[in-house]
Amino acid sequence: MDGTTSLWLFNVFVVGMLGWFYYYFYTMFYAIADMNDQIIAMLQKTEAEGHEEGQTKLSDFIEEE
Repeated sequence: MDGTTSLWLFNVFVVGMLGWFYYYFYTMFYAIADMNDQIIAMLQKTEAEGHEEGQTKLSDFIEEE
């Protein structure tokens, strides 16, 4: 195997690894963004229902001036 063949194989390996890293990090960031969207939707749903009995707010104890 001469020098140019091994150089081409190394270049193909590097390009393949860069493609794999792109796919890996793209799917990881997409999963994190999807999870954040689900958490935000859950929080907005619970805020729309109002506060529960166990939760108290400071405005319940302090009257407005």
